[in-house]
Order: sequence, then structure tokens, then C-alpha cells
Amino acid sequence: MRVPPRILLPKGKHGYIYTDASSTRVIWLVIFVSLFILSQIKTLILPAYFFSDASTIDGMIAARATFGAADSYASTAAFFQIFGFRNSSAVLPILAFAVILPAYMWGLTTSIANKIRMGELAIVLFCFALSIVYMTVLSKDIIVLILVMLFAVRPARWPWLWLVLWLCLASLYGYYFRTYWFIVIAIFLTLRVFFSISRKPILVWPVVFITLFALAFVMQVKLGVSMDSFRTSINDVRVQAGDVNARTMIMPFIGGGSFMAGYLNVCITLFTLIVPVPLLLLGSPYYIMIFMLILLLHVNFFRGFSREVRQGSHSHLLECACLVISYLAVQSMFEPDYGSYVRHLSPFYCLMLGVWLNRPDTI
Repeated sequence: MRVPPRILLPKGKHGYIYTDASSTRVIWLVIFVSLFILSQIKTLILPAYFFSDASTIDGMIAARATFGAADSYASTAAFFQIFGFRNSSAVLPILAFAVILPAYMWGLTTSIANKIRMGELAIVLFCFALSIVYMTVLSKDIIVLILVMLFAVRPARWPWLWLVLWLCLASLYGYYFRTYWFIVIAIFLTLRVFFSISRKPILVWPVVFITLFALAFVMQVKLGVSMDSFRTSINDVRVQAGDVNARTMIMPFIGGGSFMAGYLNVCITLFTLIVPVPLLLLGSPYYIMIFMLILLLHVNFFRGFSREVRQGSHSHLLECACLVISYLAVQSMFEPDYGSYVRHLSPFYCLMLGVWLNRPDTI
């Protein structure tokens, strides 16, 4: 595997100097060791609400949970139960780190970029640190990361067969854990077919919005609910319960609960997941920093996506981008708050980095 990109340091007002090969290895080693330490001490330095899901899953393991259709918590508990893991398991963070590190190495080395700016490095470290916090515990997200990495490491020989097998595995995950993965698969296949014949990246938005409209119509006709009803029902309960950790809840932008209101709310939410203006409006330095990092991550990712569509030279990275966009579209329907969004997106950060960094070194 290649060494991660060299780090460009500013030199004067108009120049850069980049680290040599040996210095690069040392810097990345220090980064990886520091993040491993974070995986061991995270519960000591971060608020308990970061790990509330892990506590819930641990309780279900104690109750001997079993796999159940569309039951993400029970199925996650049953998965970890197979390996004998509990919240107190010392080996769990180590093994989870051993899954996360190769994922980021794939994102950093699968591209053609050999150099990375300090600002870009900050985004990488932000993503990496979030993944460590969210996925080195009893977490649904580490299972998603395993699924995502099986998609990313597609062999060069018979790629279509690997894709078919992966779709079967993703469908199995959807059945037992998150049924919305069936929608992710459907949107992914739609985008992949469309961009096999189109070289216009801007058309991703009409395709996504038309697909979401079709889903909104089906939900209204078959289930009798608006498209954002699932998020609204969850957040109504949180508001009534006085949830003090719900400052970043995604509330309806258009009231009324009608078919069109629900659809438009989802479309607006999709935009705010990419450009999280509500976080900026909270005004605190913490949320302003999160706003900037999320925005820059998405901006760089969509630049990479546009480049892959126009060039059409790396079909697998284009597929990775289509999978990320499909997941973004689905999360605009179900995600209750921006904090949950950042956590649930963490298994896809490695794909986003791979797409973003597959650029020529023009620095």
C-alpha cells in the first residue's frame, strides 16, 4: 500500500514546501498513534451522550437479544454478542481501530494525489477522529463501515459479480438492521446507470429530486404519510420529553404535513446536510467549526464527483460517489438531527476522501 500523501507546509506568502518521504511516514505514524490513544480514552474526555447508543446496545446484549427483522438495536446487539463483546471489552476498541485504519488508508492512498494541504489535513483528521469516537464502541456504524469497505475493495477481475454479491449483502443488512438501505440500493443503481451514459455531473440533482418525488408519492399512496413524517414523529417525542441534547434537531422548514410540504422539507434538508446553515445559526464557536468542516468536506467531495463524471476514467470511484450520494439522499428523509447525521455518515468518510483526493497535484 502506498504511503499517505505528503503534507504541504506554507513557506512565505506564495510558496509551499512539502515533507519528504521519511518525514511523511513519521507524521502519519504520530497521527495514527494519537488516534489510537483517542480510541482508548474517549469515554474519559467526552460527554456521556456520545455513547448513549452503546449503552443501549450493551443492555440488549445483557438481555440476550437476537437478530430481528428491521430491528437495528437488537440485530446490532446480536452481532456483537456473537463475538462476546460488551461495553467493558478492552479488545473492542483495538479491533475496531484495526478496521477503521485500513479504511482511511484506502481513502488516502487509492487516489492519485501525492500531496495534501494543511487545511485538507484538518478535514481528514476531523473525519478520522469522529470515526474513532463513534465506531470504537458498540455501534451500528462499525458494521456499516465493514459493509462499505467490502464495496470499496472490489477486485479488478469480475467486478460485476462482486457488485451483485455486495448488493445481496447490503439487502441482508437492510432486512435485519435498517430497511432504508433498500432505498439506498435503489437510488445507487439509478445513479450508476444514469452516469454510465451521462457526463454531466449537474444532472445528479434532477435525478435525485425526481427519485425522491417518486418515493414521496409511494409513501403517500401506500402508507398515507408525508415523506418527512418519520423524522417529525421522532423529534416530536424528543421535544415533549425536553431533550436537552437536541439543539441540532432537524425541524420542518414548511409546516402542514402535506404531501408537497413533506417532499419540500426533505429536499431542503438534503441541502442543509451538505451546507448545514442551522448549525451556523446556533452561533457557538463549536458549531461554527463543525459547520465549516462539514461544508468543506462536502464541497471537496462533490468536486471530486464532478471530476469523476466528466473524465469517466475511474468507474469504481464514480460508484463510490454514487453510493455516498444515495445515502445522503436517504438520510434527508430520516435523519432526526445534525449530530446523528455526522455520526451515521462516518462509515462513508473514507469513500468521500477517496473520491475527493483522486485529483492531480496542482499545488
